[in-house]
Amino acid sequence: MRRTRVVLAAAHLDHNPGNNRLRNLKSLCQRCHLIHDRPHHLARRRITYLLRRALGDLFLGPYSVYFKLQASRSTLRSDGQSQGEATA
Repeated sequence: MRRTRVVLAAAHLDHNPGNNRLRNLKSLCQRCHLIHDRPHHLARRRITYLLRRALGDLFLGPYSVYFKLQASRSTLRSDGQSQGEATA
């Protein structure tokens, strides 16, 4: 018989870490906790991407590396390479 050790994590059911009421907390294994938080993480990821894009569009400051990367790819394409060759 094989024994495994399961680590439990406290999950906030409303995704608010400030709400520590017992009815808002649930003890979940790490896999179940990630599954529970997946929709919240996807929404936060989308917001982060949109904010980064907005910051880069407005200020060209912290995300200027992103624009330099795009510019170098577009110059590769204009040198006669196809788009598939430039990304490969």
